Amino acid sequence: MKRAIMLIIAISLFISACDRFDHDVYSDANLEASFMEFDNSLSTASADDLSGIMNWYSEYYLNDKETKSDIEHEYMSYFGEYGDSLTLQAEIIEYWKTNRIEYELRGSLGKDSFLIAEKEDYLIKNDGNYIFYGNQVAPPPLNPEKPVVMVQYFTSTTCGNCPLVATLLEEMHNELGEQIVALEYIYDEDPANIFMPEAIYYNAGSQPTSIVQGDYTIIGSGEASLAAYQSRYEQALAEPLIFRFTSLELALTGNTVTGTLAWEELGELTGENLQLRAVLLEEEPDLHYISAPSVYFANRVIGGAEMDYDGTSATATISVNSGIPLPSKFSMVVWLQDKVDDPSVSGAHIYNVIKKMGE
Repeated sequence: MKRAIMLIIAISLFISACDRFDHDVYSDANLEASFMEFDNSLSTASADDLSGIMNWYSEYYLNDKETKSDIEHEYMSYFGEYGDSLTLQAEIIEYWKTNRIEYELRGSLGKDSFLIAEKEDYLIKNDGNYIFYGNQVAPPPLNPEKPVVMVQYFTSTTCGNCPLVATLLEEMHNELGEQIVALEYIYDEDPANIFMPEAIYYNAGSQPTSIVQGDYTIIGSGEASLAAYQSRYEQALAEPLIFRFTSLELALTGNTVTGTLAWEELGELTGENLQLRAVLLEEEPDLHYISAPSVYFANRVIGGAEMDYDGTSATATISVNSGIPLPSKFSMVVWLQDKVDDPSVSGAHIYNVIKKMGE
């Protein structure tokens, strides 16, 4: 009986986590109209003429290392597998404010209709329509005139309550795009041995614990804790923008990634120990929570570095070594932080954040 009651509570909390971040149901008539035209192009395509389909893909398309040419060969392979009488269709599953889209690619032969693949992609506007651009370039912040908000999330694969927080953070990212960046410090999957130094610095002694913008600590996954993510996000977003990164370019040497940064100061930086800090993230690692096998990790920290901020310059380079062979899908995140001796006294404020996907 006791186990049944606990199960009911856990299910209730999971549903609460999904609903805790208040948001409107998002719709975009232009995006849907573009997708319908894309579907029409699919239905008229043939093995001899894929031009109508390929017009919907950017010249710079890159999605999980697949180029526009790879996509063209993929469509050709469908006709090779199913024959020249194949008709293609596409149906939207879901899309988000970030222009991330999930859809089904379907085929039909006579009266038989069947699923070929489920796709995830990103769209950008181009001459009034939306076209596919891929996920290798992170979506820009929804409002570049506001700070990007960072959540440093301390967790582990064995943490029983952490899936509730992970689900909420994924929901927030789906709605807010790169206006929010989450870093997963995973205690038992920590190839760069970065969990303990960071957890000790913030006094993050339990899991789940999250640090929002270096200032705000959220402990646990109860209803009040889950509700705090939205309020803390809104507080951080309301702070004046006094520092902004303008670019981040990446270069690879083995398992080391070097980021070349540029920025601009828009106000007075008053921090006592300003640091440029960086991490490498393994995007979408093949890791899930033991207590919730359907909840996967999204952004595992696999390396970190920091350096003093030089206010006399507007550029810098920072290199981060990966604790594992560099994964096929990774990103670098860099932020400017006032790394005070004791963040429990006044917080270790983060002024702004920039993220760049690897290629």
